[in-house]
Amino acid sequence: MKIIESVPNLNSGGGEKLVVDLSAAFYELGHECKILTLFAPAEGNILASQVNPQIRKDHLDKHLGFDIKCLFRFLRYVKKEKPDVVHICTPHYLHAPMAIALLDAGKRVLTEKPIASEVKDADMFSHQSAGDEGYEKL
Repeated sequence: MKIIESVPNLNSGGGEKLVVDLSAAFYELGHECKILTLFAPAEGNILASQVNPQIRKDHLDKHLGFDIKCLFRFLRYVKKEKPDVVHICTPHYLHAPMAIALLDAGKRVLTEKPIASEVKDADMFSHQSAGDEGYEKL
């Protein structure tokens, strides 16, 4: 299985550590896993050194604040890489737009909590994924 793990960066943090550990576990199970960070690598990316060297790390070069171009770079990356599943572990306000765009592209999506920062976005996500056989409401 081909998996993309997306996080803001590889600084310290619970979500970031989870992605580093999951990627290593998926790799050990024989899956192809890539870590995609929103921001370019910077000094002090504490967790970057803990990533298995066999796991590719890419970045989207996101700018501070709302960066709509980052969403388009994300979608181009996913289209090029053709993953089976994308794990979204990004800032909450990006969960719904990223997940809905991925579902539109026919991808399986796993988001961390919350699914969206607004109820209307969560409803849109739920409606978009209602017919997707790869989606399971928990």
